[in-house]
Amino acid sequence: MAIGKRCQLVVVALLASGCCSGRAWADSVNQPGFTIGVPLYAELPTGLYVTNIAEVGVRKTAPDTRLSIYTPFFFLQTPWEVAGARIAPVFSPILADVKFDNGRHIRGLYNTYGGVQFTWKLDDAWGAGFRLGDFIKQTNKVAKPFNTIDTRFGVTYLKNGTHFTANFNYGLPTGRGVRLAPKYLNLDVTYSRHAGKLEYGWVGFGSTDTTTPFAGYRTQRQIATGPLLGYDFKNFALQLRATSDIYQHNYGGKEQRLWGVIAVPLWIDKGG
Repeated sequence: MAIGKRCQLVVVALLASGCCSGRAWADSVNQPGFTIGVPLYAELPTGLYVTNIAEVGVRKTAPDTRLSIYTPFFFLQTPWEVAGARIAPVFSPILADVKFDNGRHIRGLYNTYGGVQFTWKLDDAWGAGFRLGDFIKQTNKVAKPFNTIDTRFGVTYLKNGTHFTANFNYGLPTGRGVRLAPKYLNLDVTYSRHAGKLEYGWVGFGSTDTTTPFAGYRTQRQIATGPLLGYDFKNFALQLRATSDIYQHNYGGKEQRLWGVIAVPLWIDKGG
């Protein structure tokens, strides 16, 4: 497998594999849509990968809200297996910057994300996986002062230039003595085609809170979609995405986001 092809899989498996940053101005912990664009459950060569994810989103609230996120996401694909599934630890610090049109501005480290992913190769095209992770408790103006157990599961199809991934994400905030965020359920979907080193396609995501954690909380839901464009530069892979809300409930307004991802293999086991 050539290094360029490996990078392509990284953007597929790290990009989204990675962390989901939180909506710093809302009560939900995990940001919907962060695994779009990625063959999350495709098989990767044994190695260490890092994906740098940058995102800017503007929501038409009153005042408008802008969230900028930078995340270096580390993914260690090991050769070890449990019940036929390959094991991959993941880790990611998350830097968030939130600005409001009224002049309010907060920034800092959001809850650091860590977890372990288990991936099963079903045949030469299909893969399935499960990840158990946690957004670690932190105390600052951006982070949440409690832990959130974050589980992900889904399937990937990757063959003959076609990529399809559906990934479900369920979150369970835990803690005592603090106001918790709601439990949440997200679905991220990707369909793309490859023409040589070029990738093009469609992404979409939906999310809903599944609980009302305190009196007066207004349950939030949204659906968004948009195009995807990527390119494999041999030593690294680049992917761009743009999404817009087509439906939102209790967010205060619709959102538009731009995403940029650069994935780089730091080390690959030549025998893996």
